[in-house]
Amino acid sequence: MWDLFGEQTESFAAYTAFMPGVGNHESYYNYTSYFNRYRLPRLNESQSNLWFSFDYGQVHMIHISSEHDYQKGSEQYKFLE
Repeated sequence: MWDLFGEQTESFAAYTAFMPGVGNHESYYNYTSYFNRYRLPRLNESQSNLWFSFDYGQVHMIHISSEHDYQKGSEQYKFLE
């Protein structure tokens, strides 16, 4: 399935700014393909790539995960602060 997704997106992802984000469909296999296929922005190697932020020109992009705890005090909430 992940190979098919890569083949289907290759025509635009090879030439366009493209940033994948985790969702409910990756959780089925414990995010294994997502972790192993994408090296996304992170502060250090010990940080997960399940949520991240980066600057693209004058825009600051933030990606969070609805599949993980984002309540006050959670790791993801602290990241957003």
